[in-house]
Amino acid sequence: MSVEDALNSIVETVPNCTLAGYVDLGSRIMLSTATSEPVRQEKLDAIAKSASKLLSSKSGSGINGTVDEAIIVGENSLHIFLRSENEADDVLCCICTGTADIGNALTTARQTLDKAFD
Repeated sequence: MSVEDALNSIVETVPNCTLAGYVDLGSRIMLSTATSEPVRQEKLDAIAKSASKLLSSKSGSGINGTVDEAIIVGENSLHIFLRSENEADDVLCCICTGTADIGNALTTARQTLDKAFD
């Protein structure tokens, strides 16, 4: 499964998912996205920056002591960031509306990460 197919699959199968993206932490750039609606470049840049800040911490118990997952639950949004096990700079991001099922979104994102990013 290609990265593009994987991102499209997340947006299509996770209810209320508005964006799935692939971020390179080294460059802090969103390399690929699938969206249910147009997204401004500034928002994509902000998501990539958030992924970098959240997952570049050295306080986790994951790869080389880094943080491997981050979930932000807001009043009207859910943001999921998952680091690839094989490529430490590869991150899958999912942005959903606040009505999204966190369990479903997280499970789908993890399964997709395993299939497409490793």
